[in-house]
Amino acid sequence: MLELKTRTFQRTWLPSFDLHEENGELVLHADLQGLDEEVEISVDGRDLVMQAGGEGDEPAHSSRLPLPFPLQAPSAVYRSSAEVLEVRIRIPQREQLQ
Repeated sequence: MLELKTRTFQRTWLPSFDLHEENGELVLHADLQGLDEEVEISVDGRDLVMQAGGEGDEPAHSSRLPLPFPLQAPSAVYRSSAEVLEVRIRIPQREQLQ
């Protein structure tokens, strides 16, 4: 008889967003409409990671946005309202990428 096993998967969450360049920075505007939890922003290699909600170390929602360059940390993170999150990331100079 075939044995079926179940596994728990973390829910992937990708908010609606706009990404553009402005004054030497990548600017991300994310629409968080309907999301009441705090949003944590972190960096993992070349990925910008957004996590929201959850218990302990397990976020209820998680999203990764790959970037075209490595970075240390976002320049600035703002949540101007309950619905809008803005993240600014300095674009490294060409010499820093080599």
